[in-house]
Amino acid sequence: MFASTPRRFIAWVIDNILLTIAVALLAGIAAVALSIDTQRDTTAVTAVFSVLYVALSFVYFVLFWTSKRPATPGMRALKIQIGTAFDGRPLPFGPAILRWALLGYPLSLSYLVPSIAGLVSLLALVWYIALLLTTIGSNTKQGLHDQAARTAVVQPAGLGRSILVTACLVIVVGWVLLWLALLVLIFLGGQISSLEPGSSLLMENANTA
Repeated sequence: MFASTPRRFIAWVIDNILLTIAVALLAGIAAVALSIDTQRDTTAVTAVFSVLYVALSFVYFVLFWTSKRPATPGMRALKIQIGTAFDGRPLPFGPAILRWALLGYPLSLSYLVPSIAGLVSLLALVWYIALLLTTIGSNTKQGLHDQAARTAVVQPAGLGRSILVTACLVIVVGWVLLWLALLVLIFLGGQISSLEPGSSLLMENANTA
């Protein structure tokens, strides 16, 4: 049967955590080898991290998806795997590369050009929401990336939502809510500080009066 969206999402989160850890370690080694001052030269550090992230994500996903057991470590932990729609064979390199690209990993190279990184990040967020919604809305759980690459993600029949999936969903949702709360507090803190007695805004209003 087709893998549920929550199970796929948690597998993706696990894979990206593993990927980020590996990239961070490699970026640290590269920074030492290239004599990059990580405290001062943040542009160079970001560039190294971005290039390594794209390169390693390519190797990670494409090799696992095209292996004899076509599943990443995150997918294996959640007991799901990917295959061509609908014969279930391991992916050829072409569809695997297309699916990797449509998951947005090449967009990390936008950080090489700081002036467009913010806009690209916003567009990437919109794209990820589109992928999630199309996956949820599909009877075969195929998002736009799966439809284009002609892939399907499956799980054993009768496999319900496990404690791991539920726990991971709670953690991820809690993490997102925490960051949203922090952003709101930062925004409100800036607004409040501008209205405190003695603030420049109040002084300007007093002088005008």
